[in-house]
Amino acid sequence: MESNKITLTLFDILSYFLPGYIVLFALSIVEATFFSSDLLALSNITDNWLISSIAAYFLGQFNHRIASFLNDKRPKWFDNRDLRLMDSIYYHIRTLLTDFYSIEFKEGERLHSLETYLLADNYIIASGKTAERDSLIAREGFHKTSMIAFVILAMTVLATSFERGLSLQLSSGDYFSLNVVGTIILSSILLLITLVFWRGYAFFNRIKINNILLLAMTLRSLDKERLEKGK
Repeated sequence: MESNKITLTLFDILSYFLPGYIVLFALSIVEATFFSSDLLALSNITDNWLISSIAAYFLGQFNHRIASFLNDKRPKWFDNRDLRLMDSIYYHIRTLLTDFYSIEFKEGERLHSLETYLLADNYIIASGKTAERDSLIAREGFHKTSMIAFVILAMTVLATSFERGLSLQLSSGDYFSLNVVGTIILSSILLLITLVFWRGYAFFNRIKINNILLLAMTLRSLDKERLEKGK
């Protein structure tokens, strides 16, 4: 990539920009409901699209870090165990990778699941067969960061019910408002959407891991077959 060009990947758009704009929208609600300024009025966000996009990108990064922190601290919340590979397949993949990388273990050492995944992922990257991998990572990232974005939005909307309901500033001095009942209903809908993204993240996280492990196994088997035929 040339230094004077900026490129965006599907992951950037789905995992950072879109969820980041959701948080920016939540901040706009906070400003309109609790403060008297118009910095984050919707018209200002759309008119200043470049600044808004930069802000959304960094807010998306913030979402991603929160989701990663939760995944590290509570991995069982996001692990769809029903979709795990059979143990025999997993151990076969681990053996293939261990043999390929010529890993010598000390007594009692073995590859852990994260290390097995990373070795498989690097094998795929080196092979250049990354299209499906990249697509699944983008989908996982979209659900991962959107989950946090909708939690923030739902909690923001719910908080406005203590201030006689949600307000949204469309342009300077032009407000849209919901009463308390409407605000609570909207926050409930947003929490349901959060639940959908949470389950979607757990699903695509497991599918991504399975796909990378199986693809690495397939590519390694094909490479071994070609080497044997070339002898």
